[in-house]
Amino acid sequence: MASDPIKEFMDSALVTWVRTFESDGGGGLTYAALADGVFLYDVMNHVDPRDGGGRQVNRHPSDAAARLSNLAALLHHIKSFYQDVLNQSVVLRLPDVVKVSRAGEGAAGVPEVRQLLLLVLGCAVQSPRKEDVIDNIKKLDLVTQHSIVECIKEVTDNPEAVWPSEWSTIEAVPEDQLAASFNILVRHCRRLAQERDGFHQGPLVDHSN
Repeated sequence: MASDPIKEFMDSALVTWVRTFESDGGGGLTYAALADGVFLYDVMNHVDPRDGGGRQVNRHPSDAAARLSNLAALLHHIKSFYQDVLNQSVVLRLPDVVKVSRAGEGAAGVPEVRQLLLLVLGCAVQSPRKEDVIDNIKKLDLVTQHSIVECIKEVTDNPEAVWPSEWSTIEAVPEDQLAASFNILVRHCRRLAQERDGFHQGPLVDHSN
């Protein structure tokens, strides 16, 4: 029997963690509620209540355009938090919110929703509410806790994902990390070039069809 990527994702440690923000104590969260951006937007507002990223969401999105607007607002808030609060630049590949909005409740958007959720987790454990967030993580079973810790490592103190602003000059990079940091930057540059080429080719392909 083929696996169900949505069910597997909804049973994952990341989703178990974000369920701790449900007002009913958890259990009612659906994949559709994650994919439309509203619930995660509210989570971001809870951990970073400055101004919601300066945007509002449609709480009853009925089409791809409404979902895209919500997800764009969420992503804007996430990037704002990393840049303005943590003084870091997100350098990992950003979630493709267009794919999520088009997929709706379909499984095609699962990897992108996971990426969004991972970034929200990174914000939450470094936010002013981090003590409450960590306390709630400690209430989960040990296997789930371990999995969440591994997820946290992906987006905190990891230059593969976020680049500290203090490393903007070579003198600021610790000497024992210079070689590794250079290699990471080279990989980021290559990825950015590939993404640029992909964006350039996309309209050409669409135009030729």
